[in-house]
Parts: sequence; structure tokens; C-alpha cells
Amino acid sequence: MTPSRSIAAADFAGFPVSYCNPRSLQSFLKIRNIDVLMGFLENGKTRQLINEWVTSRLQKLPRLPEQDEQMFLLIASLSKAEVELLARRITVLFHAKFVLRITDPEKMRDLLKWTGLDEVSHLLAGKSLSAFVHVPLCPYAEVKLLKPLAKIYQRYILGLLPIAYLQRMALTMPPRIVKSARSLHDEPAVEILKEAVELAIRQPNASDSSKPEVGT
Repeated sequence: MTPSRSIAAADFAGFPVSYCNPRSLQSFLKIRNIDVLMGFLENGKTRQLINEWVTSRLQKLPRLPEQDEQMFLLIASLSKAEVELLARRITVLFHAKFVLRITDPEKMRDLLKWTGLDEVSHLLAGKSLSAFVHVPLCPYAEVKLLKPLAKIYQRYILGLLPIAYLQRMALTMPPRIVKSARSLHDEPAVEILKEAVELAIRQPNASDSSKPEVGT
């Protein structure tokens, strides 16, 4: 899974406004008129002042193990649609035994379209995951039943990130998405979810002829 944009680790610390979603930046700066903001950003001097002001109000990135830092940077680089896609794939991973029982070709096609995969075998061929007790399992691996569970997984995925990462992520997408983050105070569950993220992000996206649904 390759993010549609790439944010360098060095840039992420300072977080240039070029990475920001204009509407999210408008909300952060509490500027009523988006046209006024865009005018400021077009001027090199005011753009630099805004950049410095925004950076001064973001927490410094914590020192982390390299593996965690790489994972968190990748998650924080994802677009809203890509975060949703990651959550869907993780939902499928935790429902592996039920997915493998699917015999209806139409249901499997729906699942592939929903997860943006050409096939699920590669996703499910990895190490078997321990149970993630914070989200219930659904014994019927149908998209309409998995959708609400994917939304819960999405909150927990975002909850893995330190506040400093979430602050920056909130400048790249609708802040309400980031505000939904749900932290886990259960170290074994955190490690299980990290393992699921690692497995899910290794998966290439489907070919253009089988693009995933967005926002459903």
C-alpha cells in the first residue's frame, strides 16, 4: 500500500503548509474566509509566517523506535480514503477464517472491491493474528456487515499515533476524522494491531480496473 503522497520525515517535523488541506488549515487558523487564507499562502512572506506560526503550535515529534516511527509516518501520510482502505483490510485480516469460507463469487467480488485488492489470498497468507478483543467478530464476512466494524478499527488505527502525529494529520484531512481516534490502554492489543497494520500496508492496491469504493 503506497500513499498517494509522500511526506519526508524531516519535513514532517516542521510540517510545511504545502502539506495542509486548505480547509483544515483554515479551521486551525480560525480564518473565516478561505479566499483570504489562499491569498496569504500565495505570498511568500505571509506563507512563511503562517508556516512558522503553525509549527510553533504543534508538539514536537517524540523519539520512537525506528519501526514505530516508519509506521506512524506512513499512516499519517495517508489520505482520508487510504485510511479507510487500511481499516477495511485490517477488518478482513481479523475475519480471515470467515473470509476463507466464502463460496459465493459475488460476495467475494464485493469484498475485493471494498478492500481495493485483486485477491485476498496474499493478505491472508501472512502470520495468523491473535484475537483483537476490542472489536467484535462477525461470523458472516459480508461487506455490509463489516463496514461498521471497519469504522471502529479505523479509530483504533489512528489511536496508535502519538498526539504530535495526529496534530499534523488533522491538517491534511477533515479534523473530525482525526478526532475520532481511540487510544488503546492495552499493550498486548496495541502490538496485535501494529502487526495487522504491518501486514495490511504491504499489500499492493488492485489494478485500475478494480478500484476500491471510497467513503462507503
